[in-house]
Amino acid sequence: MRIKWELLVGKALIVGAWLLFAQIVWVGVDAGMNAERSAAEGEPARAERHQDR
Repeated sequence: MRIKWELLVGKALIVGAWLLFAQIVWVGVDAGMNAERSAAEGEPARAERHQDR
């Protein structure tokens, strides 16, 4: 039984790492789309607003 538990834990860690990676990529893509959208509307992007302060 010990080997099966180790395999399950290993698979769970791999799946968790992939989900975290996918979430980071999705947030980055979403932020990029928001920056492009605000640039098209003539508003400064969020990152540029923070640098002005």
